[in-house]
Amino acid sequence: MRELNQRRLRYFFEVLTQGSIRGAAEHLNTAPSVITRQIKLLEDEVGVALFIRQPRGLEPTESARYLLEFWRGCQSQQEQFEERLQALKGLQRGEVRIVSSEGFVDPLMDEVLTDFCAEYPGLNVFMDVLPNNEVVTEVAENRAHMGLAYNPPANTDVEFSASSHQPVKLLVSAQHPLAKSRNAVAVQEIFRHPLAIMPPAYGLGQAAQLLAYSEHLQLKPTLVTNSLAALRRYVLSGKGATFIGSFSVFSEIESGELKILEIDHPLCQNVYARLMVKRSRPLSIAAEEVLLRVKTRMQMFAHP
Repeated sequence: MRELNQRRLRYFFEVLTQGSIRGAAEHLNTAPSVITRQIKLLEDEVGVALFIRQPRGLEPTESARYLLEFWRGCQSQQEQFEERLQALKGLQRGEVRIVSSEGFVDPLMDEVLTDFCAEYPGLNVFMDVLPNNEVVTEVAENRAHMGLAYNPPANTDVEFSASSHQPVKLLVSAQHPLAKSRNAVAVQEIFRHPLAIMPPAYGLGQAAQLLAYSEHLQLKPTLVTNSLAALRRYVLSGKGATFIGSFSVFSEIESGELKILEIDHPLCQNVYARLMVKRSRPLSIAAEEVLLRVKTRMQMFAHP
């Protein structure tokens, strides 16, 4: 196979992303006939069909998925080469993409990104807050340099660059009936009170479901939300409790308005915060610097 034409690969990526020749043409401000011709030439280059026409658009073949992975690998290599050149100029250009569960936002900003962005204003740092499964997918598919998630699912394309033991705990207000507990609280006792939880797509939501299943209890939350701020407000109201990662820090905990309680169940102990990267992906200089700072400056990873 000859060296692949980069412009045709770009057209291929747009057709794959947009789902149709017309959509790709509109996005690239190019005639559909040009896109069609270039895709045909690309198929001749690789020697296989890349798309199957369907009533609602184009369906990528298995070969197209392999070609996409190859192209993303090429993009990563090019990105690394270009940013290593820029490293000689003091990290003045480039970008870093981070995906994270919401619970990591405050420590990530306070302990890493605020100072990093001030130190390297020429770099573009992108951070998206996503559910656990999407964090893993974004890293696995090379759309993000790194991801932070609470008890994420395993993925063969992802490796853990750092881990921190972070048990699931119960967050209550100082006025809550369980706030006076001196020992770890039993799951059965917790479920007798109103609960607010994260959706199942999030680590804390999965933990709540597993606890209910393991103890043969029915989980009937009064509030389900993917917002930690909403969970905090709910607990502050004194109307109920919620599950929280032990790394979560609220000013109300320090002031005594909120309390964190241990949960008497082994499932709550075997839980970890993970810093993830794509397996075998070479990182740019800028991404390597952020990764190093996350591992050494975020307290949960620097002092797991």
